[in-house]
Amino acid sequence: MINGKYHFEDQRVVIDIADISSTDRPFYEVMKLRVSNGAELESYTTCDMNVAVLMYNKMVQEQSEQVKPLTGKYAKLRDDLVTALEAASSAAVSVEDTGTCNLDAASLLLPRWDENLVRQAAKEAGTSAFSWSAFGGKRFVFSTPSVGQARKNEVAAEAMTKALSDLGYNAFCYQQMD
Repeated sequence: MINGKYHFEDQRVVIDIADISSTDRPFYEVMKLRVSNGAELESYTTCDMNVAVLMYNKMVQEQSEQVKPLTGKYAKLRDDLVTALEAASSAAVSVEDTGTCNLDAASLLLPRWDENLVRQAAKEAGTSAFSWSAFGGKRFVFSTPSVGQARKNEVAAEAMTKALSDLGYNAFCYQQMD
């Protein structure tokens, strides 16, 4: 990577220019890698930095155009996450933030859902998500709003989980002490 100047990353891919020059000859490699497993999706090697920058810009533009608006169950998930985040914030307002710091959050069992679209829905709702495999399948864990770090976060996670459960999701409160 060239001092981080040419680095693009979204939830699906990383695109970088790497300087792989030898002592006698300049050499640059532009690569697009999958975030989830590091698999190489596309690469281009050149001796000219200007050409490398052109290829980098082309890859970034193509990747940026691939983000499509959410539809169907993913749009509904985004909207439901907004509702759940509001419920979480409201529930935590009147609670004193005492006790053990934690990483509690709401999680959903969403079998066969596209992870990239779930992450996009979370991002558009104003939160983040990661996948977690446990208790009979892959779950998606969604961060609570920034309301506190102890009891407030616990209450927010429980309220968010309940709101998502009430909306028909198979919800589970992920609990982890910090």
